[in-house]
Amino acid sequence: MRTKNASFLVLFLKVMIPVCIVIFSFSFFLLQKATAEKKETIYESTLMLSHMISNVAKFDREFSLEDAFERDAQQATLYQIKQTFEKFNNIQKSQFEYYIAEKSDKKIKFIACSTDNKPNEIILNKYNVKTPIIEVFSGKNSVDILYNHEHKKVFAAYIKIPESNWALVVEESYSEHIKPFKESAVYMSVIILFILSIIYFILKYYEQKNMQLINETEHRYKNLLESTHNWIWEVDTEGKYTYVSKQVEEILGYKAQEIIGKSPFDLMPKDEALRIKRAFKKIIENEQEIINIENINIHKNGHEVVLLTNGTPFFNATGQLLGYRGVDRDITDEKNKQKEIEHLAYYDLLTGLANRKTISIRIDEEISYTQRNEIVSALIYMDLDGFKFINDSLGHNHGDKVLQIVAQRLKECIRKFDVASRVGGDEFIVLVRGKDKDYKKCQIVLKGLIHRIINAVNMPIDIENGVNHIGVSIGVAFIPKDGDNANDIIKRADSAMYKAKQMGKNRAVFYDKYLQEEADKHIEIKNELVNAFNNDEFVIYYQSQHDVDTAEVRGYEALIRWKHNTKGILMPYEFMPYVEKFGLSLELDKYVCEKIYEHFYKLRQDDSINISINISATSFEDPEFIAYVEEKVKNNDVRTNQVTLEITEDTLIKNLDASFINRIRALGFRVSIDDFGTGYSSLSYLTKIDFDEIKLDMTFIHAIQNSKKDEEICKLILHMCNELGANVVAEGIETREQLEFVKKEGATIIQGYFYSKPLPYEEIFS
Repeated sequence: MRTKNASFLVLFLKVMIPVCIVIFSFSFFLLQKATAEKKETIYESTLMLSHMISNVAKFDREFSLEDAFERDAQQATLYQIKQTFEKFNNIQKSQFEYYIAEKSDKKIKFIACSTDNKPNEIILNKYNVKTPIIEVFSGKNSVDILYNHEHKKVFAAYIKIPESNWALVVEESYSEHIKPFKESAVYMSVIILFILSIIYFILKYYEQKNMQLINETEHRYKNLLESTHNWIWEVDTEGKYTYVSKQVEEILGYKAQEIIGKSPFDLMPKDEALRIKRAFKKIIENEQEIINIENINIHKNGHEVVLLTNGTPFFNATGQLLGYRGVDRDITDEKNKQKEIEHLAYYDLLTGLANRKTISIRIDEEISYTQRNEIVSALIYMDLDGFKFINDSLGHNHGDKVLQIVAQRLKECIRKFDVASRVGGDEFIVLVRGKDKDYKKCQIVLKGLIHRIINAVNMPIDIENGVNHIGVSIGVAFIPKDGDNANDIIKRADSAMYKAKQMGKNRAVFYDKYLQEEADKHIEIKNELVNAFNNDEFVIYYQSQHDVDTAEVRGYEALIRWKHNTKGILMPYEFMPYVEKFGLSLELDKYVCEKIYEHFYKLRQDDSINISINISATSFEDPEFIAYVEEKVKNNDVRTNQVTLEITEDTLIKNLDASFINRIRALGFRVSIDDFGTGYSSLSYLTKIDFDEIKLDMTFIHAIQNSKKDEEICKLILHMCNELGANVVAEGIETREQLEFVKKEGATIIQGYFYSKPLPYEEIFS
């Protein structure tokens, strides 16, 4: 409180001292001006009187005959002078005193004055005071402030009267002169004191208001400091802390008193301290602000804390830099999240391997590296065999665990400076840095690595749901021989990988130019297939099925054809492998079902028409297809008892789960086993599946003419089918001999060119 009052007093004095100086300076100026005017007035009066006295004395000497003065001219003159003095004072309304003196020998004798008390004569050698009368007899005519013969301070004008031995002195008491100014000064002082009192109380009022605001601000600032999680600090020009807020303990684990006297650099790792110290030195030299400087500090417990520092310089009254005040914000969590985001941008979240973006960058870097150093590196492109079945049947969570295990095994197979990447669902890339420029030597080394990778992937994968087995198809491209950019290298290794799949999977193929030609052809065909869907180029042909005894039409098999815009009508064997390869089987099956529904919607009242539709292995294994069929039946008038869905024997053998069959039959569809006899496993599966019809593969029909043995095999299969109690459809019947044979051996339905080739819908039902 005493400090605050002292501050107010200093402020009050700072305001009032200049005001008082101005007032008193002005008053002194007025006094000096009045004094100068007084001197001028006295001197002019004295000069006028001296001339007048000189003239009167001259007149009296020549003409005065007054008896009152016994004809003494001097007495007459003195009398007239006294009368004049009295009249002059009345006219001027002043308090002037007038003296006339003469000098004889070493004495000065006053011969006339305006008062009744004539001063005593002055003996010069005994009188050392500088008085007006002495000054005038010393030869000076002037006006000044002096002490007179009575030792009183006076305004005095003194002048030698012309043509006489007299001297005239006109005086006025100095105290009388300044009396009005003293009175004015008293009044002015009272007024000033009054004004000062008012100013004092006004300033005091505002000072109290300001102090209240300051206290509120300090309280608010204190609350702010306590509520913020940021650390407030102050350092001197050497960077040593002179103040820190208590938040430092929350951020760095140190109490405030432990930090005072230390510098920020004492809390940083050595390299970081050197970096920040250089930056801080430059900032101090230029007296700049500290703006968003990130720096790493060591927590008292030893872990790293990232701070964001901002500060501003502060100076003394002369402009000298005293230090910096600022705030440190803990951005450790933000930096960690930023790293996570960056990791997500460049690494696969599931496996932790590099993603496609990162591997593409590294491949481009590797191309430049190999060209500079004239060495050969390689890119290994991998696709897991059998993973889709695991993922679909056991669920995505299980599939993710499989991918994580494969990624870990992959990292264990490669060197630290090689790069493993996941670029798709079950597709991986390994970028292998070479150290030789001989391609053959590099191929030998790569074969060893590939062997380790295949063995590692083929190892059983034991997860809580059981043991899984997968394979891996690998394609290899050399860098820089097989491409001068990442896209080309990946594309060519991918082509080699697909060749490995075609060759039986779980193997590796090195890229060559013929593979690329094949890959380009595949891309062209894929684009044509996509356009075929968009342009409605697929058409449905129907081949009739006849009763073996009466030859009456019992139904039709729907067969797909591609009406190519340049190649004409293409048979299924020409494009179906590509449909399966490019994953378009499900889409094509849906397309076929839609077309058949359109064709037979108008004939839905005809109970005699039965339609057989081939279902691909892909659709059989995909839950989406059965969901599509169920939705179609639910929302449309579909006579399911007139529709037979044909599923190949091979597909049934690989997928013995009867759930699909059961759901199909529950909708009312009939089920036919297509291509019967081509399976290579036990026929015991027939006892596990509920079906309505068996279609004997045409290869057996055509083989009966080759040898007696083939004929006996065909008989055996037909007899076995009859024993199962199912309808038997013999397809591919082209001759009467074939017809008679299958009729004799128990076939019930005949299909083949003997009766009709496949025809468009319009030709059959026109």
